[in-house]
Amino acid sequence: VKPENSAATMKLEAGFELQLVAAEPMVHDPVALAFDGDGRIWVAEMLGYMPDIDGKLEDSTYGRISVLEDTDGDGKADKDTVFLEKYLLPRAVALVDNDRTLLFADNEQLYEAEILKDGEGGIKAGKVTLVDENYAEGGNPEHKPNGLMRALDNWFYNAKCDLRYKKVNGVWIKEKTEERG
Repeated sequence: VKPENSAATMKLEAGFELQLVAAEPMVHDPVALAFDGDGRIWVAEMLGYMPDIDGKLEDSTYGRISVLEDTDGDGKADKDTVFLEKYLLPRAVALVDNDRTLLFADNEQLYEAEILKDGEGGIKAGKVTLVDENYAEGGNPEHKPNGLMRALDNWFYNAKCDLRYKKVNGVWIKEKTEERG
């Protein structure tokens, strides 16, 4: 089914509607997304996941984090920017510090990247800092930590993980918590 025809294959509750915002070739293999305060969509694209039935080359095919924007106000993304690339199996994204930094995870580690803006609305990655080198070490990619959901207590929680993260005075704190599925 072509993306523009896919809504017709879905059943929605009364009062809801479904619109296509972005599809290939603008975005490939999306696994996680976050919206910033300007309505941009930050997408983790896991390009290397299961390149064949045996998962060969999965540990050497890199993904990226892209930003999708609607620049003409029609409700559809018409601009895509590769923000970060060459990260193995990126799996989680979250905006931090009033959209000045991006917290993201790859196949094993958790990072924070500065979001730099130019005077014409363009964005690019600045300094990338390692937050946790053991965020998602070992195991099957489908069962590794992911999610990075901020809760009301201002901690970031994850699926498939018993750790939570919080930035206090510019320093990331990691703490044990209940495992979430």
